[in-house]
Amino acid sequence: MKIFISTTSFAKFSNKSIELLKNNGISFKLNKKGRKLNEKEIKVSLKNCDGVIAGTEKYSKDVIDSLPNLKIISRVGIGVDNIDLEAVTKKKISIFKSQTSPSRSVAELALGLLIDCSRQITYQDSCLKKKKWNKRVGNIISGKKLGVIGLGNIGKEFVKLTKGFDLDYYAYDKKKDQNFSKKHNVKYISLKKLFKVCDIVSIHLSHSKNNNNIIDRKYFSIAKKNLILINTSRGEVINEIDLIHALNKDQLSAIGLDVYNNEPYSGGL
Repeated sequence: MKIFISTTSFAKFSNKSIELLKNNGISFKLNKKGRKLNEKEIKVSLKNCDGVIAGTEKYSKDVIDSLPNLKIISRVGIGVDNIDLEAVTKKKISIFKSQTSPSRSVAELALGLLIDCSRQITYQDSCLKKKKWNKRVGNIISGKKLGVIGLGNIGKEFVKLTKGFDLDYYAYDKKKDQNFSKKHNVKYISLKKLFKVCDIVSIHLSHSKNNNNIIDRKYFSIAKKNLILINTSRGEVINEIDLIHALNKDQLSAIGLDVYNNEPYSGGL
């Protein structure tokens, strides 16, 4: 069996997984680019491969159809929204995903971005390194209204992680977990109302054709003054052109992004 390992974090902290492959006679190639691959690069890298240990790169119908030998996609993570499930089913390609969830890790990152944006840590650091003394007063987090878009595993972990800040919690999700919302005092509201009332909005959605660019200028235009927006889910859920416009119009106080429409990122942001 020949496999390609597309995720750059694979075996970064331990060689145990590499040794497992070697001991089982599986030949493999690594992603040497140090970033997420585009569709053209996936086609080239997976040529003649039987399987792939995949990250968040896109496996569209076009990609799947170009790989006649592909039998297995093993996803490092729990989301499979980057894979055309209809295409892989048609070609009888097996999909596996990690049993362990990155929920805590992503929630902690979202919290870090929230604190950074509120206290303007990165901004002050950047100014000082440019030899500019431009002190700004940060915003306190405690007592604010926090809106969570996508109250799944990561969204729930983020709520639990921020409990010490004495926040009022709101959520938008088509699937409502009434037990969790009751236990943690989370109120489900519409997406429109969430932007109107919340001081902080954190996005935890998987990507699909139904929510592509779902966060756009119609929500930025009604957002509460000095809104902080955090996105650690998928870049495609935000319309980046509208986001840049909102920043230029001071419709948002700050944004904390870990994901972008195109990566590596370059552009107006």
